[in-house]
Amino acid sequence: MDLLTQSPGTHTISCLFLGFLRPYLLAFIFGRSYEKLQLSIYDIRVDKKLLFIFLIVLLHHLIFFTIEYFSFKHSLLILKYTFLTLPFTYILILIYITLLQRVKND
Repeated sequence: MDLLTQSPGTHTISCLFLGFLRPYLLAFIFGRSYEKLQLSIYDIRVDKKLLFIFLIVLLHHLIFFTIEYFSFKHSLLILKYTFLTLPFTYILILIYITLLQRVKND
């Protein structure tokens, strides 16, 4: 992804950071019982699924744009880009998951 967008590792760093945050996000959303469960995006309740996806996308975009601009004087620009791209990415992910669920059910 970074090679296609000509960004020097920003997407990679964002995803790697989310990998480290994932256990904490799962514990926050599902409680401590998530460790005993085998979670699948298709088997969890809709409200928890939407919250998890929202937090992942929000954190990814926030980290991505922070690394891309890497300056406190661009803080408003970072927030602007984060919240402008968040709905578009969120909707695309929901459409993708919906299409996958339809294929899985067929």
